[in-house]
Amino acid sequence: MNSNNQKPKRTPKVSIGMPVYNGEQFLRKALESLLAQTFTDFELIISDDASTDTTEAICKEYAVCDPRIRYVRQSGRLGAISNWQFVLDEAVANYFMWAAQDDFWSEEWLFELLKGIENSKYSCAMGQIVHVNSSNNRVNKSTSRGGFITKIPQLSGNERAVHRVLKFFLGRNDMLIYALFKTKMVQSFDMLSP
Repeated sequence: MNSNNQKPKRTPKVSIGMPVYNGEQFLRKALESLLAQTFTDFELIISDDASTDTTEAICKEYAVCDPRIRYVRQSGRLGAISNWQFVLDEAVANYFMWAAQDDFWSEEWLFELLKGIENSKYSCAMGQIVHVNSSNNRVNKSTSRGGFITKIPQLSGNERAVHRVLKFFLGRNDMLIYALFKTKMVQSFDMLSP
């Protein structure tokens, strides 16, 4: 693994984890929208899963210009789940959010979610998500009710832990995986354990 940025000298309030693989098509727009947040006390951890397109060059370009970005290029393919786990494991802040390489966020996204989660009993806060196409046109109704989640249910069964966690997060219509979490809570989900 190669890294051009070390862990931050001081702890930011939010860690954003962005697992990427061959993301050149939308990566610049995704990075621009994260870096344009009105709330700026965050680190952005990008884990490049050995991309074969121009993802590495794009990430390095942004990392040189913005000290909040910590770019890590994996020496070989980790696979999607391991790459998502990697950025979570690297988080140092009290709050954590995953960010996809092809998503875009309103400028107030972090600010608004922090208002809902700070000094509260909530484990995570979720905003409204709207699906758009590559021309930025809405393709369907919102899939999110937004709001705040008061607890994460206990996951049990005979499935591997990773499958239970992914089924819970990815099977919800409010796209909870893109919520802002209390880091310690979400780090308690080890996606790689059986």
